[in-house]
Amino acid sequence: MSKQARKSRGPSVVESEIPRLTPQEIFEGYERHLYSVEDAKTLMQMPRSTFMRHLKNWRETGRLPSHTGQGNRVPANKLDPQIRARIIEFATGKYEGFQATLLHKYLLIEGIEVSVETVRRILTTLRPEETPKERRSTAHKLRRRRSSVGELIQIDGSPHPWFEGTGDDNSYALLIFVDDATSRIMVAGFYPTETSEGYLQLLNKYIEKYGIPWALYSDRHSIFAPVNPSKSGKSEETQFQRVCRELGVTGIRANSPEAKGRVERTFSTLQGRWPKEFRVLGIRNMAEANSRMPELLASYNQEFAIAPADSKDSHAPLLEETKERIEQIFARWHTRMISRNLTVSYGSKTLQIVGVGRSMRGAMMKTECNLLEYADGRVEILWCDEVEHRKRITKEGPRIRKRYHVLEFTEHDRTKLKMSVATPEETAKTLNHRVDEVGRQKKGDSETTQKSPWHEMQRRSALKAMAKREELNRKIEEAKAINARIAAAKEKLKPKR
Repeated sequence: MSKQARKSRGPSVVESEIPRLTPQEIFEGYERHLYSVEDAKTLMQMPRSTFMRHLKNWRETGRLPSHTGQGNRVPANKLDPQIRARIIEFATGKYEGFQATLLHKYLLIEGIEVSVETVRRILTTLRPEETPKERRSTAHKLRRRRSSVGELIQIDGSPHPWFEGTGDDNSYALLIFVDDATSRIMVAGFYPTETSEGYLQLLNKYIEKYGIPWALYSDRHSIFAPVNPSKSGKSEETQFQRVCRELGVTGIRANSPEAKGRVERTFSTLQGRWPKEFRVLGIRNMAEANSRMPELLASYNQEFAIAPADSKDSHAPLLEETKERIEQIFARWHTRMISRNLTVSYGSKTLQIVGVGRSMRGAMMKTECNLLEYADGRVEILWCDEVEHRKRITKEGPRIRKRYHVLEFTEHDRTKLKMSVATPEETAKTLNHRVDEVGRQKKGDSETTQKSPWHEMQRRSALKAMAKREELNRKIEEAKAINARIAAAKEKLKPKR
């Protein structure tokens, strides 16, 4: 009989087959045209092509398939139900919310050795609503990695509720330096918000530990380059740019987030992992996270960093001259004008320069100096004789370094009133932090805060209006009572009929 005829025999008999049939019985039933191909391969629990192959082998040799999918034989690679139950217990309890790769990492610590795909399948059954991220429609053109460590360092910051679930749901900025050749996080730190002070602290740690890199790759934030050009035409630079120039580091600014994709992907990984790991490790705030940062970076780099194409180290060592000036380089520099009285303005104070000779005094009047603010609060005034410097350039060339004189000074308060120091202009990356701080202050002292004059004026006006309304209602009631008495008197005076 042809295959066409076998297919058209009638309704399937599989559903009516109650007892288990052996392969011999199924093959014989197929040969006697009791079953169609679909019925037989369903009874054998195998694909159509596999059934036809076994049928041909049976016809030629009489051998039956060793395993047909029937019976209760347990697969050799089936996961132990007890292990599966433990994984589900961890996934819904201690490690709730962990993704497959992160959960696999901590299951190994718990002594459970299974594959990542096994963990992923279990999580899919537990959380079927979670689907993979959608791929973007247009792929960004990839850039080849640099060949060795220290050639290009990508830097960026990410505000995120890193300690969510540990008692602190506020957002903090994580600043990181990622090596382009290896995707290794070189240094990192948590800060209240993304500021130049945080980047300079990390850069100082970086060069002390590794040396000076070739270039730093950043976004176009005002920390790394001035947003508004100078009206005077002078080339202004930010504190970060000045430090990079002093160290000989080239600053490169990206035109899009995709251009510095390695640091962006690093943040994506950390945001999905660290808040959950902090809950397990008992890290509750920014100070604890910074103190355990070496441990966190070692764990991340061991799992995600790769070997560079070239094993050489491209960092430049610190020169002895630079080591001696490193504290000055990382201080905050401000340009001030020296008055004819040799005074310099600094906040609410006047700094009087002392201990200079007559010739130097004349050269310093109405010239610029540099006022340095150190991290510990110290202040220092540096002055360079520009006339002498230009003479040295003529003799030695334009690449010579300026010679600064450290000036002695005394402090004088300009006013006894407490003056507020002007804060730097807020940016998009610091504005949210400032507003959150204001909100917390308002929430904390809302009950004790004095009402504003406008609210007090509105309250007094409302009280006056209420008093006038009550007085008017009282007079209306009195008038009604008088009218009632008059009407009653008129009724009495009417003649009786």
